[in-house]
Amino acid sequence: MKFLIVSLGAFVLHSCVSTGSSSGSNAGKYLPESKIYADYLAGAYASKVGDMQSSSKYHEQAFVLRPNDKEFGQKAMIAAHMAGDEALTIKLAKQILELDKDDAFSKSVIGADYISKGEYQKAINVLEPAETGVVGMEDFNTLLRGWAKVGVGDNEGAEAEFDALLGGRFFELLGMLQKAKLLQSLGKIEEAEKLYAEINKTDLAPMESVLSQARGYMQNDQKDKAIKTLQKYIDAEDSPVAGPVRTLLELVKSDKDVKSNWKLNPAEQASRALTEPAFRFYAGQKQNEAAEIYLRLAVKMDDKNYKAKLFLGTVLERVKRYNEAMKMFGQIPHSSPYSISAR
Repeated sequence: MKFLIVSLGAFVLHSCVSTGSSSGSNAGKYLPESKIYADYLAGAYASKVGDMQSSSKYHEQAFVLRPNDKEFGQKAMIAAHMAGDEALTIKLAKQILELDKDDAFSKSVIGADYISKGEYQKAINVLEPAETGVVGMEDFNTLLRGWAKVGVGDNEGAEAEFDALLGGRFFELLGMLQKAKLLQSLGKIEEAEKLYAEINKTDLAPMESVLSQARGYMQNDQKDKAIKTLQKYIDAEDSPVAGPVRTLLELVKSDKDVKSNWKLNPAEQASRALTEPAFRFYAGQKQNEAAEIYLRLAVKMDDKNYKAKLFLGTVLERVKRYNEAMKMFGQIPHSSPYSISAR
């Protein structure tokens, strides 16, 4: 495959060689513009055939030759991200923000990196609302910013962020789910229950909703309510899909009062906040590249978010990157309730 890509680039370069007289100083030499577009085209072709390592290499080379071209930078950053090169992705994101301070995805990349390290204030600073931007991407950044504010203790600010999602009813409900999680963690049970009741009338993320609500009850020493919530879901969804709910129910009944089982930190919450829309919104509309981009950010913020890894593997399988899909599924341990689906 790499031989084909290199050959294609060489062909483009050959086609773009100066056509001047053989005695001219440029005879037989590649023009700078030819090199740029050869790399760009080779990168695009590599991406099309699923060779993300080569795509990253050639797109980065093109951006090095044209460092003020934001589009080239964005292509290079996305290719690096999809190739799993985190260091290069962050480096390119910073370069792009120097060209355009409002570039939404560059903010997502850097913000998620700070969140993964627990550097929540830095994440908030990077994720400040853009003056302009694509609504969907801005909503993803709002989700990240909201949980980062929880990380610095600004719960009121976080609520305001979750109330501010603009991408239609889907994102409005998604914000409602984050707010319900937050309110329940603060002991505001009745307020949270009203939001969960509204969410559960829809098909937004039924499993995530019931798992979150049960964890919240356990944080507030309401074991009976947690059991009732989980059992009701299992009775209605009597299938292997309910595995994660059964696992949590068994844990609740075991009387192992391990707080880490119930309370997720802001980075883990942010990871889950991206997981549902990345798969249900983007992958559901067959926008597989966008789904992969945000699922990779979810995994970065919480490497133990096995649902995100399951979803990411599924997306990679859909686009026929089977080796990468198998590696992702292989990262889900047998102890995870998502292991059956992964196998």
